[in-house]
Amino acid sequence: MVVIFFLITQWVTVGIDTILVNSNAKYLTMQSLALDSFNTLHAIWHERVGNYYQLFYAYKKPDSNWSTPLILAETTNPNGVIAVTPDGKVHIAYTSPVVTYNELYYLTNHYGNFIKVRITNDNLWDYSPTIAFRDSLCHIVWIKSLVGGGYKLYYLWGLPHNFQIVQLRNSQLGDFGLGAAPYLTISPEGICHISYRGGNYPEYHIHHAENSFLGDTNFSYEVLTTINLYDYNSAIYAQENGELFLCASGDDGFGLRKRTCYLYRPPNSREWQPYQLITDTNSAEIRSFFVKDNKVHISWERINGNLRTQMIYHCSNFTNNWVNSEVLVDGRSQSGSLIIDHQNIGYLLIGHQDGNNYQLLCLKSRPFVGIEEEKKERRLKKIINLKGKKFDRCVYDISGKKVKYLTKGVYFKL
Repeated sequence: MVVIFFLITQWVTVGIDTILVNSNAKYLTMQSLALDSFNTLHAIWHERVGNYYQLFYAYKKPDSNWSTPLILAETTNPNGVIAVTPDGKVHIAYTSPVVTYNELYYLTNHYGNFIKVRITNDNLWDYSPTIAFRDSLCHIVWIKSLVGGGYKLYYLWGLPHNFQIVQLRNSQLGDFGLGAAPYLTISPEGICHISYRGGNYPEYHIHHAENSFLGDTNFSYEVLTTINLYDYNSAIYAQENGELFLCASGDDGFGLRKRTCYLYRPPNSREWQPYQLITDTNSAEIRSFFVKDNKVHISWERINGNLRTQMIYHCSNFTNNWVNSEVLVDGRSQSGSLIIDHQNIGYLLIGHQDGNNYQLLCLKSRPFVGIEEEKKERRLKKIINLKGKKFDRCVYDISGKKVKYLTKGVYFKL
């Protein structure tokens, strides 16, 4: 008996949900899509309406349609981010102006209907929130301007009406600190990890800040470097015992040769392994980031010179090698969050323009899993590479069609 084994490594779209179509431009962030333990998808996005952006929320349960979009807020900044609890409770952070300055707001349906809580009230500039939820507590990090000038990161944790807030005193954001783009993750032990663009113009690098335990107000800081001369955007994910996964994008200092790299810190270690260039020779900027079963998935956008092309790709080390593949390369797309569900199926939130119509799409990939023919025995006696070879036994490709040649894969002769 011949058994065929294929390892699916590339993104292949097998379904597209159209959540919404209208004449309003859509705006997404790296944290615009989330998944709960019931495999329900939760999405937020902003729509440009006049001089403002309206913040919307919708969800989709398995084997169901997307809910009717619910408008949650109006703001001048399309920077909303979402996190959900395992049981599907939603937590959202965004900034909105009060008179002149942006203030930080928090939305949740943790107690039933959505409630809105104003976090800051100090006539200082708040911007670029990032959010996480772990063990019944919400965590938010954002950028705040200072009374005497400059910018610092601030960290909040807790639940509504019982939040604790601290300043990351040694966060170095530079003169143009509103572009620091922080990204937050919380380890299973409750340790806060933040990656962000640190330093001063033009010498930007990704900085990593972490505390030592839940509620710790003292943070340590380190500077991370990659193949790029300077780095600007990043995302980070934490597991137990200090294990960290991080991706960063930057350029050669002239706005050209944009590269995305991966850095890994093993558990029980303070040392990062050498960076890996994951987008090959492509000029690429990271747009979303997700880690599942120690495998990294990102979406990235191709950059032409220093111009965005609105061509979206997927990259993953699912096979222990970095594989890049096209997702939407029509030049009319922007990427929001990427999620891998409990069946290893990928979901990617996309803002798409078709003439005067602006669509909000959710793309579904085939599973990132191995597929093999049914067999009576599990023992493998021989492994032969069949690429370009001909043989007289029945072999089927991934679609189930009988073929004489294989272009990819190996077979096991039992």
